[in-house]
Amino acid sequence: MSDNKRHVHAELMMEYAIDASKTDKPWELYEWRQKGDGWLKCGSNPKWIDFYEYRRKPEMITVGKVSFPKPISEAPALDTLCYVVAICTDTDIHSIFWHNSSLMFRSFLKQGLLHLTEDAAQQHLEALIKINKGEF
Repeated sequence: MSDNKRHVHAELMMEYAIDASKTDKPWELYEWRQKGDGWLKCGSNPKWIDFYEYRRKPEMITVGKVSFPKPISEAPALDTLCYVVAICTDTDIHSIFWHNSSLMFRSFLKQGLLHLTEDAAQQHLEALIKINKGEF
């Protein structure tokens, strides 16, 4: 390996090291998968295999028995693909490319309705529907 080439998981490894300084079981905060498969919990320290994907588990919000991924709270980079939970339209999830100049997009961010994945937005929508129906 050359001196200027970073490990494919270098950034996440640094985040993991920070977590390890705060807890004796940092792996409980992480998941792994082979590309295309579903995410699995890490049962011990990750092996950081090049062809596996790793991620920090998404933060969750729980209301009673209903949980959903925490929406983003800071503006993403310009032109980042985002998903909006839109409960008052025929289409429940809208995809948008973030623009700082859009007052509507900033409103979505302030209201806690923006996610970086469609799956997270869908989970949020389903949780809101359950809460609205009193199923929490």
